[in-house]
Amino acid sequence: MSSISRLTELACLAAFLILAPYSYSMAEDSEQLKTKTVAVGEFFIDRPYASMKGPTKTESILLDPSSKTPYLWIKSFSVEIFDADGNRQSSEYLCHAWAHLPTKGNPESALLTISEGLPEMRFPDGYAMKIPNTSDAKIMLLGQVRNDNPHISKHLSMKFTLTYFDDTEAQKLGLVPLVSTTVNTAPTDVLPGKHIYTAQVPQHSLFMRNGNIYFIKMHLHPYGQSVELFDDTAQATVWKGTAENIPGRDALARTDAYSDSQGLKIHKDHKYKVITTYNNTSGHVIDAMGVLRVYFAASAADEATTSPRSMDKTETSLECMP
Repeated sequence: MSSISRLTELACLAAFLILAPYSYSMAEDSEQLKTKTVAVGEFFIDRPYASMKGPTKTESILLDPSSKTPYLWIKSFSVEIFDADGNRQSSEYLCHAWAHLPTKGNPESALLTISEGLPEMRFPDGYAMKIPNTSDAKIMLLGQVRNDNPHISKHLSMKFTLTYFDDTEAQKLGLVPLVSTTVNTAPTDVLPGKHIYTAQVPQHSLFMRNGNIYFIKMHLHPYGQSVELFDDTAQATVWKGTAENIPGRDALARTDAYSDSQGLKIHKDHKYKVITTYNNTSGHVIDAMGVLRVYFAASAADEATTSPRSMDKTETSLECMP
C-alpha cells in the first residue's frame, strides 16, 4: 500500500471515529422520536411550602393509544411550570414530579423522577425505559410544588413532556432497556451548620447487581451540597453530584445528573455507601433528603416484568418517591 493510500485510509478512519458518536445521536433525534405533553394542575400557592409539603396533583395517561407496536421506549422526561396566563415560571416552584411506568415488578424499578434543581432527565444514546403498550398500561403522573416566598398568591400548572420511540424504531436503533432503583441516606432534620450523613447500601438492595449505571439523578432539599456514591471495597468514588443553591433563598438552582453510554461499573460483591452533605445557613432546623436514583441495563428477570401479559396484575402506588 502506498504512503498516500495509507494516509487516506487513516484520515477516513479518523473522520469516522469523530463523526460516529454524533451520527448515532442524530439517529436517535430523528423524526421517529415522538412527544407526549400533558398538563397537570392547577396548583394554588399563597404561603410558603417546604419541600414535600406543597400541593400535589395526579393524572393517569396512556402514552400512545394509537400506536400498534407492543412496546414504547421512553427517552426523556421533563417538567415546565406556568402561571394562570400561560407564562413560564421559574423551576424553583418545582418540588418534584414523577412518572410511574406500568410494571408487574417492584414499582421502584419503573419510575422517572424530576426534582428540585433538575427539570429534565434524558437517557444516553442506546438506552431507554421500555414499557408495554396495552390498553391498561397507564402511566401515573404526579406533580408537587414548593414555595419559599411568604408574599405570594399564584395559580400554577405543570406541563409534563415525555419523548419516546415505538418498538419498531427502537429495534432499529438497538436500544437497551433500563430499570431503576435508589440508594440514599435516610431523611432527617438538619441543624444549622455543615453536616455529613453516611449510609451503607444494604446487601439485599436492588442496587446490588453486576452491571453498569447509565443514568443517575440526585434528590436534595435546599441547603444540600452534594450526594456521593462511594465504593467502600475499592475505596473510590463512583460518582458525586453537586448542587447550587439560590443565595439568600430556601431554594435550589441546580443539581447534577449523570448520563453516559459508557456507564459506571458496579460489582455485586463490593460494599457501597451514600454520603450526603448539607450546609444549613438558614439559622433554623430544616428537613433533608439525600437520594441517588440510578438506572441499570435491565436483566432477563427485569424484562419479564414489562411483558404485555403481565399488566393485568399491575398495582400502582401514589406514594411520593424521590
